[in-house]
Amino acid sequence: MDTRSVVASLSAPDDVPREVRREMLAGSGRVCRHEGRLYLRLGDLVLSCPDDEAGRALILSAGGRKESPSAPPRTREECFALLLQEPLVPESLADACVRMGIRRSSTRCVILFCLEGFPDRELASLLRDIVPLEKEEVIVPVDYRQAALVKDAADLTEEDLIEFASAALFSLEAEGYPGIRAGVGKRFEDLGDARESFRQAGEALRLGRGTRGGSPVFCYDRMTLQRILDCIPEETRERMRQVFFQT
Repeated sequence: MDTRSVVASLSAPDDVPREVRREMLAGSGRVCRHEGRLYLRLGDLVLSCPDDEAGRALILSAGGRKESPSAPPRTREECFALLLQEPLVPESLADACVRMGIRRSSTRCVILFCLEGFPDRELASLLRDIVPLEKEEVIVPVDYRQAALVKDAADLTEEDLIEFASAALFSLEAEGYPGIRAGVGKRFEDLGDARESFRQAGEALRLGRGTRGGSPVFCYDRMTLQRILDCIPEETRERMRQVFFQT
């Protein structure tokens, strides 16, 4: 693919749109999409280019996750890993989801677990041993200390999801793994919205780091005030945080 005609730019992270910075900080992967452009974190800089065929080829060659049309996803975990973390998904993903019985329309929710310390095992492996999974649920490793659970939420309320995450954290602590937190994204119906729920779960975790005490489970839909404060200049935000959250 000839990418010589791509108009790209390199910027400091502080110079990219706020939404892009949030997504990168939320741990949703290095490649972000926003208003017709692609953004790739490259160390201390961010590469930006148009979200078109040439731009995607440039992002991939510059260090984004490589597409591999000849090697489609082989497991449900691999399918959801692409759905959650990668905006540049291979065309073979839709066929793979159908082949593996992953329904496009179903009420689901993404719960992101994060361990602040450094466990002796990958967090995803720990969760698989402790969290009971329904037929269509899957645990996706994000990195060694983070894992996402794509949970069937058809018969669950928001409170049910929070209680489920809390119970999982309690079980992990009982097994000798304290210090784990969880972020709960919004429920979604269409498979294509899985990545947004994953982003919300990561955002809930990021915002939750600024609070002291209380539950280690943070629900995106219940953090409206924190999200508003996050849009305010830092100096003013800290004063307001002390008033509202006593931190």
